[in-house]
Formats: sequence, C-alpha cells, structure tokens
Amino acid sequence: MTNHRRMISATIFGIIIIVAFWSIINIATMARHYHPSNSTWLLGVGFGGANAISVYVLAIAKTKQLRWPAIFGALLFGVGSATIQYHLYVLEGAVTLVALAFGAMGPVAEAVLAWMEASLRMEMETFLADAVVIDKTPEMAKAPKRTTPKTPVVRQNDNQKTPKQNAKIHQIVELAKSGRFGTDGELAKMTGWSATTARRYRSAAEEMQLITRNGDGKFHPIRDGK
Repeated sequence: MTNHRRMISATIFGIIIIVAFWSIINIATMARHYHPSNSTWLLGVGFGGANAISVYVLAIAKTKQLRWPAIFGALLFGVGSATIQYHLYVLEGAVTLVALAFGAMGPVAEAVLAWMEASLRMEMETFLADAVVIDKTPEMAKAPKRTTPKTPVVRQNDNQKTPKQNAKIHQIVELAKSGRFGTDGELAKMTGWSATTARRYRSAAEEMQLITRNGDGKFHPIRDGK
C-alpha cells in the first residue's frame, strides 16, 4: 500500500511539472508582447513555481504564522498567473469562455495537484507511524486474570518509542489535563488525526498508565503516586 501511494505521489509531482511548464510558456509568451527578452522566462518560472509552492505550504501548514502568508501567496500568484494567461488567449482571438478555461486551467491544476500531493505525503507519514504502534488491547482482554498479589505498575519507557510517537502520546496527556475528550472521535477532531490513529495512541497512553477515564466520562492524567 505504501509503495502504491508513493507511485501515485510521484505521478502527481510529474504532472505538476508538466502543468507548471505550460504556465511558464504562456506567461513568458505574454510577457514578450511588452518587453521581448530572455528574462521573460524567469518571470514565467517565478509565477508558475510560486503558485504550486504556496499551495503546497498551505496544505502542510500547522500554524497561522505560516498559513496566512501561504494563503496570500496562493492568491497572488494563482490569480496573477490566471489573469496573464487569460489575456494571452484573448489576444490570440479565443472567445471569453475558452480564454478563461485555458487561462485558469494551469494555475488551478497546479494548486489542486500540489494540495493532493502534500495531503498524500502526510497521509503516508501517518500510515507509517501507525504501523509501528502496537495495539495490545486484544491481547490484554484474552489474558487470564491474575490470582497473585498485584505488583507495582512499571510504566513503559519513552525511549522504547520514536520521538514522533512520544510527541503524540504527550499531546494526549496535555489534552487530558483539561478533560477535553472522552472518546476517540473527540480526540481525532481535536488533533486532526484519523480515528484509528487516535484510538491507537490513546490506548498506548492508557497502557503506559499516563491517562484514565474518570467518572465524568472524560480522560484525565494519572498522577504519580496516586
């Protein structure tokens, strides 16, 4: 499945290059109507590449400080590129709808494909992270009950997990401090994870004796020594 996703990601990236090259040629051709020189190719590369990059950054942005400049860049370069290409087809004698379709096709395609590629890449990273998280809940349910006195609970060492896994588990603990979630669905909405990811990491946090569900139906952190 991962190799299949990587192949699709590579295909999308290749199509982005093709569409961007189309926009570059159109923008450079239009620019030569006003100042014929080789520098028009630089203008085409700038507009064609900046639009796709802005949308890609917007898709992966996690903070407002990065999201707002990405939105501004996508609007600036996307609208600018579409406007320039639209007028190129108008000059060539195309009717309005045809000029609009050809003029906007490149920038819109770049934006959509860049967003798809970024989302697919993030989904692959989440899939790989989920694959290494072992859900021991079914095994614990089948295990026979102990008849011997309980031994002190030893928490799983954070060093046994990757930094990315520990970060997600600690994020769950921080959310539990304010009692903000009681189900895996609520946790998934708050973190932006899939329901499967939320269930696995919530289960891991419980197994590590970091959180527990209280009488109010919400998860809360377990304090040491209590």
